[in-house]
Amino acid sequence: MNDQSRNLFDIIFQEAHVVDFDFSQWDRRLRLVVSAGLTKENFEGRGPLHNVDFIKVKELSWHANHLDVVLDSPEQHCQWVIMEFHVEKRGQFDSIRLSGFGPTPSLHVTCSDVHISELDASVVDRLNPNWNRPYLPLARPGFEELLRMLKRR
Repeated sequence: MNDQSRNLFDIIFQEAHVVDFDFSQWDRRLRLVVSAGLTKENFEGRGPLHNVDFIKVKELSWHANHLDVVLDSPEQHCQWVIMEFHVEKRGQFDSIRLSGFGPTPSLHVTCSDVHISELDASVVDRLNPNWNRPYLPLARPGFEELLRMLKRR
């Protein structure tokens, strides 16, 4: 990870709300889309969105911590907030651990590089206008839900 990416990574993951976990191009990259709460730019009560691409993933482990959580209603979902991170260089790879508190998952990724780019929130708003409400699932819906949303339009 170059110095510029590392500086931005450090800012974003002081408090990052994961809104999408994209494994669609698993042979090239793993992508987290996060709303970064502590960056200088802030709009409509939410931080800017960033694509965080873990390039050429060598190892991936994910540990869920939500099974003992009782939410107020069956429609609610646990939120995935990352507030702690550890990055270690191991030869040509970066070993990255991401975690939060309580019911939030922890993620360990070993990859060759990390690329960070900003994502215009209007892209997500067009697909799922309600993505930013508390206790909702990840922003990108499943196939069936996406089809229902497209039929309504």
